[in-house]
Order: sequence, then structure tokens, then C-alpha cells
Amino acid sequence: MTLTLPALEPLTETEVSELNQHLSDSGSASLDYARGIFTAVACGPALVEPTTWLPWVLGPEVPNKASLREVLELLVRDAQSIAECLDLGPPWLPDSPDPLTQFCKGFTRGTQSNPAWQQASEVFTKILPIAVRAGYIDLSSIERFVPESEQGAQAWIAAEHEQLPVRLVEIHQHFAKSRAERKPARNEKVGRNEPCPCGSGKKHKKCCAH
Repeated sequence: MTLTLPALEPLTETEVSELNQHLSDSGSASLDYARGIFTAVACGPALVEPTTWLPWVLGPEVPNKASLREVLELLVRDAQSIAECLDLGPPWLPDSPDPLTQFCKGFTRGTQSNPAWQQASEVFTKILPIAVRAGYIDLSSIERFVPESEQGAQAWIAAEHEQLPVRLVEIHQHFAKSRAERKPARNEKVGRNEPCPCGSGKKHKKCCAH
């Protein structure tokens, strides 16, 4: 059975503040880190349910049941906004260095969920500079992956960092066909007693339809 994804509004500034507080209370890295994960999920080769990526986002101090429901709903809405932004073209990115590094850490984490990321050589080359920016790969260890250039790896990485928005769009397009084969439809109604499309594990009437 195909399910409809509910229309979810982007987070307000107040809700962003609330979500930041929830993530801080749980010991999570940051919302920028979470948004890096959401971008990788949106770009990737297969659908990743919220129940799968939630442990990647939350820290070790899991909130109580009421807080967990609230934070899940906020995270699902933010993840959808990230995905919709990529569908339109230019991706969302932090506008300062430290948040961008956190974003790259989250994105790199998100690429580890599926071996197709590493198996697609064209995509693997595009995510290398992101992993370098995240601090997970040393610049000196990627010389063999760098295209022939008189400027060398450091100049190539710097140029790739400048092109990050373009590279993310290219990755998103590369896996588009694979994602489309696994994506729930948006044009069929979800029954109130059916599982909620957000992946919470609850019935739709007890979750996003509530």
C-alpha cells in the first residue's frame, strides 16, 4: 500500500529555538549536525525512515515520552523542509564556518547508512571534501582521489568547498531515480488507523493527523 506524506509546515523561529533546546538537553551535537543528516537522507539512494535516523540525531540523554514526541514531530518537519528545498534546487546550508563544519559532520554520518554512497565513484569523489571539512579524513590521505591538477589536493579541496551547494544538488540528482522507486506517494489518502507516514510507529490518527 502506498501512503501519503502529510503536508508539514516549516519550523517557525520559536520552534527552531525549542528544537535546539531539546537537542541540547539530549546531548546532541547541534541542529546543524541534524540538518547535515537530513540533507544526506534527502540526497541518498533510498528512503530512510525517521525511526532509523532519530538515534543518529538525538544524544544519549533521551527525553521523556512527551518530549520525545514533540522533538520527533519537529525533526520530521525540519527534515521535510530540507528535502523540499533540495527538490527545488539550492540546498539549505549554514552561513558561518563552525555550523558548516557541524553540518558536514552530520552529512558524512548520513552517508554511512548505505554502501551505495561509496560504491558510486562519482558521488564518492563529491563527498570526500565534505568529510575533510568535517575532520573525518586527513587531507594528505586523499591525494590518489584528486583529479589531475598542478595545484594539488589542498587547492582542489578549497575549490570543492566553494562548490558545495552545486555538489549537493549533483548528488541529489544522481540518486533521484533510485529514490523515486522507493518514495511513498503523496496523492493517496492515509487511513486514520494506518501507520503514520512520518515513521513514528504510531497510528496516523494518534500522530501527525492528531
